[in-house]
Amino acid sequence: MPFAAVRVQKINGLRGMQSIENHGRRLDPASASRVDPSKTADNLAWSCADDDLAVVDAFKRRKADTGAKEYRGSPLGLHVLCVVSPEWIAAAGDPHDPGNDRNKRLFQAARDWGDKTFGPGAVVAARMDMDEAGGGVVDLVIVPVAEVKQRGKVKNQISVNKAYEAAFGGGRVFSKMQDSWAGFAQAHLDSEIQRGRSKALTGREHVHADIYRPMIQEAEKQAEAIKRQAVEQWSDVSDWPWRDRAKVVKLAREVGVKEGAAAMKKKAVVAIRKQKEKAEKEKIEALESKDKEWSVKVSAVQSEVESVRVNLGAISEERDALAVEVDALRSKVEGLEAEVSLLRKVVSAVYERAPEPVKRFINALRGQPAPAPSAPGEAGQGRGGAPDRAQAQGEGVGHVDPVKNRPRPF
Repeated sequence: MPFAAVRVQKINGLRGMQSIENHGRRLDPASASRVDPSKTADNLAWSCADDDLAVVDAFKRRKADTGAKEYRGSPLGLHVLCVVSPEWIAAAGDPHDPGNDRNKRLFQAARDWGDKTFGPGAVVAARMDMDEAGGGVVDLVIVPVAEVKQRGKVKNQISVNKAYEAAFGGGRVFSKMQDSWAGFAQAHLDSEIQRGRSKALTGREHVHADIYRPMIQEAEKQAEAIKRQAVEQWSDVSDWPWRDRAKVVKLAREVGVKEGAAAMKKKAVVAIRKQKEKAEKEKIEALESKDKEWSVKVSAVQSEVESVRVNLGAISEERDALAVEVDALRSKVEGLEAEVSLLRKVVSAVYERAPEPVKRFINALRGQPAPAPSAPGEAGQGRGGAPDRAQAQGEGVGHVDPVKNRPRPF
């Protein structure tokens, strides 16, 4: 029964786009060990740029056509692998033949699914390799564009997260993506195609092709060597006339293949387990290193916080002391205000009873103008309006002291 599955990875920066393009052009180191150069020309490729293998230019064309911008540091798109079991393709012919109808249908279906899921024009490049050992895999480069509101204006923006939300909503996005591709493959390729089983159900760990492929190749070499050795040992049956030579050779080949496959399967399992253990160890070491690094940073921050806390305590004490002093000063001010008020009352009482020269003196101290001169006949003047003797001499108002012959103010 054929299965369908999806693998997806975010593309970070133009360097990520260039890396995908370099692999498509077979310019990266990994291509040297993976591909058969004699079949590279058979690869199926398409992009929205002028060159079918141009990924970076296709991305730039997508930006120019939509006027979209990207957030600084945010992913520029998605690298999606749409997979169907290679056995499904092999049922209609050579899985590495670009003319195989199922290869052509799968290549087109993957592109159609990408545009349907992430919006028209979202797929900017696609590639299906005929020069690699496997088959049934279509590489898609998807640049999703969404409308966003910024400062009251609607703008186009490249956003992977908004694309996930629009296509699949919340929850388990990658599981929903698997369902989506499997359903599309069933509807447009073959109703027999089933969704690939999840890791949670199978319990299997995904092993990267760069790790697994060399093991399989080594296993095939050793199996072939065991088969040849078995054939050589069992092919010379001239001394056994009762045996069917062809049957013996066939049996020897079957035994050799089975023994070689079983032996190499064990080796492959051990090698994979070691690779997994090594990866887990490196992961743990990296986490421990990062934990130590952050522990140092946290300790430094805690020290700074403690120092600030101590300083705040000292400031609080100073603030409390100042508050006490302010309260004492406020009490003194209130006392002084009461004294000033009393003095004002005393001065007012004295002023009311004081003679004119004293009032003028007090007014001069206060900075107030002198009162208007008294009218004729008022106190301090003689008959007929003439001033008395004391006033004529510029002395104060009052009576004359008989002892000193001077006017007294009171």
